Amino acid sequence: MRISKSITCAMTLALGTMNPWLMSDSEACGGFFCNNQPVIQTGEQIIFGVDHDTQTTTAIININYSGMAPDFAWLLPLQVNPTEIKAGPSQAFVVSNQRTQSQFRITEVETKGVCSVDEIAFRSGAEDSATTQASPNSEDPGAVNVLQQSQVGPYDSVVLQGSDPEKVFDWLIENGYRLTDEMKEPVIPYVAKGDVLLALKLSKDQDAGDIQPIELVLKNAEENATEAPEACIPLRLTAIAAQADMDVTAVVLSNSGRAIPVNYNHVEINKAKIDWMRGGSNYRQIVSEAADEGSGNAFTTEYAGAASVFDDALYQEGQYDVQRLRSQTDLGLFLQELQSQGLRFRPELRAIMTRHYPEVVNCRGCPAFQFEGTMIDPNDAVDEIEERIIDPEIRVQKMFDSFKYATRLYTLISPEEMTIDPILDFDSSLPEVSNIHEAKMIQYCGVGGSPGSAGVEIVLTDGTVISFDSNGNRDRTILDSMPSALRVEQLAEGTLIQDNSTNIRDILDEHNVVNGL
Repeated sequence: MRISKSITCAMTLALGTMNPWLMSDSEACGGFFCNNQPVIQTGEQIIFGVDHDTQTTTAIININYSGMAPDFAWLLPLQVNPTEIKAGPSQAFVVSNQRTQSQFRITEVETKGVCSVDEIAFRSGAEDSATTQASPNSEDPGAVNVLQQSQVGPYDSVVLQGSDPEKVFDWLIENGYRLTDEMKEPVIPYVAKGDVLLALKLSKDQDAGDIQPIELVLKNAEENATEAPEACIPLRLTAIAAQADMDVTAVVLSNSGRAIPVNYNHVEINKAKIDWMRGGSNYRQIVSEAADEGSGNAFTTEYAGAASVFDDALYQEGQYDVQRLRSQTDLGLFLQELQSQGLRFRPELRAIMTRHYPEVVNCRGCPAFQFEGTMIDPNDAVDEIEERIIDPEIRVQKMFDSFKYATRLYTLISPEEMTIDPILDFDSSLPEVSNIHEAKMIQYCGVGGSPGSAGVEIVLTDGTVISFDSNGNRDRTILDSMPSALRVEQLAEGTLIQDNSTNIRDILDEHNVVNGL
């Protein structure tokens, strides 16, 4: 059965990367604002934890920014005032991608015929490749109410509410948030209908390299509430700064079964159109085309199943030894200890090291042992590492462990299609979906030929056969004319909008006749 919910809408954004011993600055800005103008957003990523027992929803939002620290401003419309605002771990998105994104593999290779050599003519592409709550500050219905204000990790944050959007923006500008008139328009509808607005800027002693995900806890404040705030992605706000065909990924954890889009369609992709011999290199294009075939507003499910896929993914008991880090008073040994505990490649570490040990960051490519003999007091740096990396990872791992089910939804969408904010719900009757897709390759030798010289077949797990002719000719002209969506559905309504299976079979038969053995 499907579970209905109500209440909140949290902004989703994407994150950057790292360089040499540490990490490099990110090269793009998320769907917020910087340099006093909207900046193109290249992707959105969010992890939701929806707990109906406690009527709370946790949202970990990944962001991406390039620019000067004073110009950074990030706005998130929310239908409820967050009960907690914390710095989130970047590593959560690394492990969620590793464990739930779609993968296409040729796992078995068979040769047929009288082969003269063992050389394989065709190869799988895989081989290539601290919050303060505040009371409303006025009874004036047009006034700006400061609901809470705090420093959260590298950010100064404030949650505002007011019926007059202009007064809300005036308050933000007066308090050092770099906003312009162009930024106001997409936010006005949210503020005007009573949503609260979370605004963040970098604290005065923080650099753009300090930017990291934000973690919000939202609780249903309705009397006698039995459901958590809904998981919602406000793409209408994102449209002003989004690129064409922008990736949107939501990983949803719950005890309520598989997550589904309520007001978007759902597509099942046509696996016969996947380029299996290149490890699914055309997968992103196929999802984009399938979403367009699903009216432009459609998600595909990349994973749906047990949340145990995240067991020990982010943190294992005993993984970090903070006291051992504090005991390293030699900078070279301190760096080696960071590496041995797996902290070296955390995105947050570069900014921390820049603040405490700039000589390490400035010496690009220098090995850790080069700094041996430099005596330090590591405690201030370790305090930040604990607050910004270790504690968030432990906390989010506990969140992973508290849920039974996980769903990964993915789509590509362009600004002109961002007219509806996707709302996610649950349907426990739907089947699981594996993110691992496998196929078998049969290479025909003929008589005395090399494997594949007499043709190749790709056999999918459902028995579908895709043929290619000899001599490595992989003509995909006919295959690429197939629909990219096998089915287009409206899961919340339980309706099938389009079934392309017959059309796909006819086109695949035509391809196999032209390219068959």
